[in-house]
Formats: sequence, C-alpha cells, structure tokens
Amino acid sequence: MRIEAGESAYTPALPRLHTVYAPWQIADLPRVDVPIASADGYVAAEYVWAYPPGIPLIVPGEYVDDALLTALAAMQDAGTELHSTHGGMPETLYVVEEHE
Repeated sequence: MRIEAGESAYTPALPRLHTVYAPWQIADLPRVDVPIASADGYVAAEYVWAYPPGIPLIVPGEYVDDALLTALAAMQDAGTELHSTHGGMPETLYVVEEHE
C-alpha cells in the first residue's frame, strides 16, 4: 500500500489515554494476562508498540478502554504489527489484576 502526502495508514487515530499509575508503580501490583478482547477497563502493565516504526502506543499505568482497543484492531487490520514487552500481543495484554 502506498501512502500519499496527507494520508495516514492508521485509522482511527489513537484516543487520548488516561494515566492511572506511574509506570514504576506497576511493579508492586498484582498483574495478569487477559485476552485483548477482554482488556477494556483494565490498566496496562506493559508497553505496547507498533512496528514499524516502534513508537509506544500504551505505557504501563495507562487505562485501557474500548476506543483504544478499536484503534489497535484497526491498526492490525491495516497490516501494522503490534508488539509488547510481556510478549503476548496481539492475543493478550499484561494488565494490573484489579479493574473497573
């Protein structure tokens, strides 16, 4: 796929994420892997990035909601590879065990 000037391969744009914890606070909290489709309402406990280019999309401590999951699915549908520090992406996301 060729992208012309002014066009974007990522649709929809990523929503603004809400930070619940500082990344360093996650190390002291119980964490668990959840299926990505069930991650709505959890707080991420790992980095998630798109490759290429390798820019973080999720940072530990950020709240995961349906808008974010929809944007990640759109990226995958467009052919973008998603990776994570815990290694479960795109099937699972490492999250703080307690959630809303």
